[in-house]
Amino acid sequence: ELFDRLRDAESAAAAEELAVPLRSHFRDPGLSLRLKKDILDLGQFQSLRKIPAPSARKPAPRGERAEDLLVLKISLEEDAEGLSAAELHAGDMVFARIVDGRDIAQYLARLFGGLTAQGTVPIEAPVEAIESNAGGTLARVRFAVGVAGDAIVPDSRRLKVAHGAAHGRGDGSWWRRFFKG
Repeated sequence: ELFDRLRDAESAAAAEELAVPLRSHFRDPGLSLRLKKDILDLGQFQSLRKIPAPSARKPAPRGERAEDLLVLKISLEEDAEGLSAAELHAGDMVFARIVDGRDIAQYLARLFGGLTAQGTVPIEAPVEAIESNAGGTLARVRFAVGVAGDAIVPDSRRLKVAHGAAHGRGDGSWWRRFFKG
């Protein structure tokens, strides 16, 4: 009943109705409630590619469900002194910018620290898989469980890379670096 009233109400009316019970919990008279109604398009949550890059495929153990993966469009940070895209290996740490225009991608970019008020900033992420194709090198990076990014980069383009576990330096695991501080 309350949901139906709020769904059909104007934002100001909904804010007024919600303000009364909220004010009883928050005693500060300086607090105000502002609402903005928005339409959520569930179609934007579909991944670009439902299957991982061929070199990243691993047979799923029996009885386990394959990971549902959201793949974002990304670009990789260039560096004149860096490695060429053809020399990338799984485990290398690259600097990726999320350039996907979907709302969910922009939300995740902000959540991962790759979107600020000044615009996009690179996010350090491990390369999960490399695949050579006619357009260059397809690099898949892993941002989090269930969230990856794909970029196709010409083989000769030099990229900003920090060698990871694949080269015996560093940990390569973003979550270990996160919890180590």
